[in-house]
Amino acid sequence: MGYMLLAQVPCKDEPAKKEMIEKYIEEAVSLQKNSPGCEKFAIFTNRNDPSDLTVYSFEQFTDKAAADAHMQSDVVKQMLNWLATRQPVAGDIKVSKLEVGEGFSVPTRAEADTHEDPFVAMGVLAYKDGTVPQSMPYWKDVVAISAEEEGTLSYGIYTNTEDKNQVVAWEVYTSKEYLYDVHAKSDAVQANVKNTGHLREGLKHTFLKKVGGFFKK
Repeated sequence: MGYMLLAQVPCKDEPAKKEMIEKYIEEAVSLQKNSPGCEKFAIFTNRNDPSDLTVYSFEQFTDKAAADAHMQSDVVKQMLNWLATRQPVAGDIKVSKLEVGEGFSVPTRAEADTHEDPFVAMGVLAYKDGTVPQSMPYWKDVVAISAEEEGTLSYGIYTNTEDKNQVVAWEVYTSKEYLYDVHAKSDAVQANVKNTGHLREGLKHTFLKKVGGFFKK
């Protein structure tokens, strides 16, 4: 079972945001070379709101043990020391700990890292208490059809280890148009909405722009 850390870092100003991105990129370079347990490590900003000072990171590991080893590594210790010294953050850093089971993710296409500007969508869904298991067969169908879509570069459905009623959809496309004109109109997506929409209490989409790191080793 894959293990993912999704971090949202609210920076206090534009210079701090720029430095935060640079530090994250340094970490990504180190992980790509030295951490076999790290499968993905990418850095993003808000695509639709340039005034948003949040820096997002998507970090996927083979398992929790690999993630724990990463958190004890020198590169993370250096990052934490820089955060304490530079103090670039305004507010609390939010880190979601997520898992993805077999059959709930699409192998990332190599094009995800070579594409000039992949369109990244992060959907956070809140479900009525105890209803996530009812939705998962429909999500599995969505993942299966996503694997056949040429314009879907990466797709995964993650459950939150600290919130049993939350699901995170992590999606990477060749373009915004492919998301809305092809993927969203697929029979599997429409069936998911039709049959499980009543179980949902909320859906928040954030559209992201990749600024560093890697989707695939």
